[in-house]
Amino acid sequence: MNPTLRRTASTAANTVFTALLIYFLIRPDRAAGPVADGIVFCARSVVPSLFIFMVLSRRVMSSPSAARACARPVSGTALIVIIGIVCGFPTGAKLGLMLYERGAVSKRRAEYLCAVGNNASAGFIAAFAGKNVLGSTEAGFRLLAVELCAAAVTAAFLYPVYMKGEACSLPDINLLPAGNGITEAVGDSAITMVKICGFVITFSLFGGLAASLLPEGTAVRALVTGLFEFSSGIAAIKGMSPGTAFPLCALLLGFGSLSVIMQTAAIIREKLSMRPFLLARIITASLMSAFALIS
Repeated sequence: MNPTLRRTASTAANTVFTALLIYFLIRPDRAAGPVADGIVFCARSVVPSLFIFMVLSRRVMSSPSAARACARPVSGTALIVIIGIVCGFPTGAKLGLMLYERGAVSKRRAEYLCAVGNNASAGFIAAFAGKNVLGSTEAGFRLLAVELCAAAVTAAFLYPVYMKGEACSLPDINLLPAGNGITEAVGDSAITMVKICGFVITFSLFGGLAASLLPEGTAVRALVTGLFEFSSGIAAIKGMSPGTAFPLCALLLGFGSLSVIMQTAAIIREKLSMRPFLLARIITASLMSAFALIS
């Protein structure tokens, strides 16, 4: 980024956050309630639907055999995409970074895996988005089919863009650290889970504040809420007509929200580029919206 543009963006961000700080000091009630709701939502939905899957996927992928499988160009990509959909945001990014740090994949391939393996979880789509918001499990499975198709197309489209000329040799399993098994998996996943909940609570608050300026029950309000934190936006869709609710759900699930983007950025910690991930989110959101409209 241009240094001048970077300084301007930093100044603007500092101004916004200072204004928010002053506002919440004057009106603490506008922060306390949403933060409490965010904590309850994390305890009831986010942690139960993510934590154990993060632990188990982290443990499985730490094995040399799994690392070798992920180094394969096609089957390895498919494996990460499937695990990402089963476990949800931001498992794909976590696994991609772990494989890179252990020497199982190159930096370029790790960035590709982080981009295509980071998707909303199947359980969240079927149970929360489908049954709870759209009113039927069938709608949830339709959304899941839409995500699977969009994820496959996105992976196929980005492969020649980011993997052209990339060597996909299998790593020497003797060079891969064995790790500390389940102890390392639980500890690492617990730290990541705290960060995820922090982002969910923070961006749910920001999204709710921005949405309060818009009319209740409208698609625009749900969209604005979901751009900050996608699960809150999807919850706001409940009660809308199926013709509006289904494609809007697909759009928010595909994009993932600013909260997911920040979660991913916190995980890769400047070790990997965010550009492939951001491009993948735009492509996936566009595809899911299109597929939802024609399905």
